[in-house]
Amino acid sequence: MNTSVIMRAKPVAKTALILVMSLTAVLLSPGVIAKPAPVHFDTLSAELQDTLSPMKKDWHRLNPHMQHRIVKRAQNADTEERARLKKQAKRWRSLSPEQHRKLRKARQRFAQLPPHKRKELRHHWKSISAEKRHSLMQYHRRLSPAEDKEVSNKVKEMINKDRQDFVDEVHRQRTQPSEP
Repeated sequence: MNTSVIMRAKPVAKTALILVMSLTAVLLSPGVIAKPAPVHFDTLSAELQDTLSPMKKDWHRLNPHMQHRIVKRAQNADTEERARLKKQAKRWRSLSPEQHRKLRKARQRFAQLPPHKRKELRHHWKSISAEKRHSLMQYHRRLSPAEDKEVSNKVKEMINKDRQDFVDEVHRQRTQPSEP
């Protein structure tokens, strides 16, 4: 091979490498990667504020990316979807920090599944009846700390026979859960 071709190629390669590195440095610099500005709750339209009202108290704690995603989803939603979003937000607020942690963990496990497995699970969930889905959710629902304390207080107030019957029933349900 002609050495003059190789000698001429080296400066071109060096120049190309320097150009690529310079562009990479510029594009990855903090000033180029734009971080969205926080969305101030009070600047949202009245309709969006109503939809997202359950989130108002903690809105400032959400990172700006999440705020923008939530606003975009709510803006693009029809009336039925907005009602569903509001209901979900209210439900989330009613959960304990422990329940939040468990849900986040479950979402992470779901996200780590292969795409075909997630698709299969979504299809299965959508294919069962609304009644069956509700039944499954009730079956797997856990008491909040407040509900647990309320039940505990009621059990303490029971006479011994009623308390023993109640405990026996709980044990029976735990060892032989009825199919939801």
